[in-house]
Amino acid sequence: MFFFITFLIFINNNKITSSGITQNFSFASGLSLNSLLILEPSYQEPKYIEYHVLVHLTIKFDYLFFKEVRNNYKIGFGLALGDSINVSAMGGYGGIGTYITSAILLSGLLPGFIYTFFQQRCFMNRLFQKITFVNLIGSDYENKYALIEVGLNAEFVFFFYEFQFFISPNFFIGFLKYTTSWMFLNVKGEIINISHIIGGFFEFGINVTPYRNYDNFFINIGVEYRVGSIK
Repeated sequence: MFFFITFLIFINNNKITSSGITQNFSFASGLSLNSLLILEPSYQEPKYIEYHVLVHLTIKFDYLFFKEVRNNYKIGFGLALGDSINVSAMGGYGGIGTYITSAILLSGLLPGFIYTFFQQRCFMNRLFQKITFVNLIGSDYENKYALIEVGLNAEFVFFFYEFQFFISPNFFIGFLKYTTSWMFLNVKGEIINISHIIGGFFEFGINVTPYRNYDNFFINIGVEYRVGSIK
């Protein structure tokens, strides 16, 4: 978190902005499907395996910056800070579990919702900070770009009874397009260029918490949309 804030302050320095680096700050929301695998010690077997499918909603802030290395190709890196909230799960209720847990949540029966996730040992919340290596390929003239990110998440994963620490390699591929907004012309005295990014991502989470009683792994796939400003 400290690195994220320090970096935002640093890259807004005029010397960096004037050196040909393009900055992009955006707000993102997304939907993902997360498969959680729990390996727990058992007296009868070396490991007892539980498997759950979780549905997550994610809100995050992204900061990317690029430097052009040749025509139609830019490289850079990005930072993101986000929160991924679990809204339903399949597991203890079988294949229709995602509908049942969603209904419990939407009906306002929060104690029942908490009990369900506690019994299934599913995590509710993932706070993460991500750093990525970024490639931007496309044409300024046509205003069409492909965005490829390869990075690593450092995550605090909150269960109802504890929190654990995960490391998650991730991959994102999407498309970027710029539009012009006149909305803030009278407020800031300048036209704002708006960036739109839509794409899909893949993550593989590994539990690296020391002294844990069981292992956790997850595979997370989903889509996200980012909207922000270009500088």
